[in-house]
Amino acid sequence: MTIRAISLSEQSASWFYWYCNLDWYNEPANFVVIDEEGTGSGFGFSTDNAIACFGEPVEIIDVNRYEIYIYDYDLSEIIVK
Repeated sequence: MTIRAISLSEQSASWFYWYCNLDWYNEPANFVVIDEEGTGSGFGFSTDNAIACFGEPVEIIDVNRYEIYIYDYDLSEIIVK
């Protein structure tokens, strides 16, 4: 499993090349990490944008100040270059 950076809006998710190996974007992805304190909000990361872009998650895991939205399909098909 590889975590890669993306930017997110209500309409789309796109690659954000920040400390990421480009090959990581070719791997399947089924989760999004949301920072509840909003430090990622400059890149569109909010619960509203995640749901608008990817739909309702099948599971939400709370870890400290983060929420991990788990989906039952490959999100990488939606994330554009």
